[in-house]
Amino acid sequence: MKKYLWVFLISSMAGTVAYSKDIIEAIKASLDLCLNTLVPSLFPFLVFSKMMILSGSAEYMGKIIHPVTGRLFNLSENGSFLFVIGILCGYPIGAKCISDMLKNKKISYSEAERLILFCNNSGPLFVIGAIGCGMYSDIKTGVIIYLAHILSAFVIGLVTRNNQCPQSLISHHPIKPYFTQSVEDSMIAVINISGYVLFFSAVCTIINCIMPSGLRILKVAICSLLEITGGIKVISSAYSIPPQLKILITAFLVGFGGICVLFQTKSAISDSGIKILPYLCSKLCQGALSVFFAYMIISVYPLRSCAHISSSNMSVSTYMLIISLVLIIIYIFKLQKRSNKTYHY
Repeated sequence: MKKYLWVFLISSMAGTVAYSKDIIEAIKASLDLCLNTLVPSLFPFLVFSKMMILSGSAEYMGKIIHPVTGRLFNLSENGSFLFVIGILCGYPIGAKCISDMLKNKKISYSEAERLILFCNNSGPLFVIGAIGCGMYSDIKTGVIIYLAHILSAFVIGLVTRNNQCPQSLISHHPIKPYFTQSVEDSMIAVINISGYVLFFSAVCTIINCIMPSGLRILKVAICSLLEITGGIKVISSAYSIPPQLKILITAFLVGFGGICVLFQTKSAISDSGIKILPYLCSKLCQGALSVFFAYMIISVYPLRSCAHISSSNMSVSTYMLIISLVLIIIYIFKLQKRSNKTYHY
């Protein structure tokens, strides 16, 4: 294994040197993305959510929404707060807040392990604003993708629901002023997230330079799975892809999040003890569920651009839908096997 890793790293360094000009341009573009989009949109959410957790305000908000979320997903009051954060604030704030709640002993490990499966999602600002209005120039497209995304999170929350009574744990407020700690921790988190964005931007650039132009579809697929923002931008402007299929592919990528977001999430939960593999499986399933819900929504409320779709294009979308349903069934089967085992926390 080390031998292959050594070969991979040497090859990557060689690619970095060979295509340094392209990588520098890509890093500059990614830095611009981080400074003008990522930091302004994530940093305030991270600071305020951290302050709410440390100050105890999250518990009061959780009490307000707990009558609904508690019954639906069998969550504690703090878990209810995390669900709202998870569907509104964007990747990877949900994971970061779950980790913070667990470290501050405000939720149990078993609840945190379940929350991570459906409470770390893309936010409406990115999906409706950046993807819908920005890339597709159509707010309705953004709303459809976001609605499919959140419905898939709801389904995973319902499927992973258990009958154990969630524990209401005693709050432990920090000695260090929570405002100072919130700003410091959030700044470190934003730097980590930006670092992953820059790194995967460089990786995608090397892939684009190395792979021949005849494999453009494969290049787009690989880069989209690595980092979804650039991939969705290319897909949205591709004339060769039918409109309906564009939306289904985008729905999957938003639900899955990409490898870059996976590493951001891993970094956010690294010192909490929460396992990353169940999260990865849930995101693959959420991507598949998002395709299913997007397909259903478009079938009932078709977009103007999808009004006239040929039978061949329709069959491609149908195949994608079938693959998504198979992934969902496999995921539910795995969950069933997992629930039959006994866990000790």
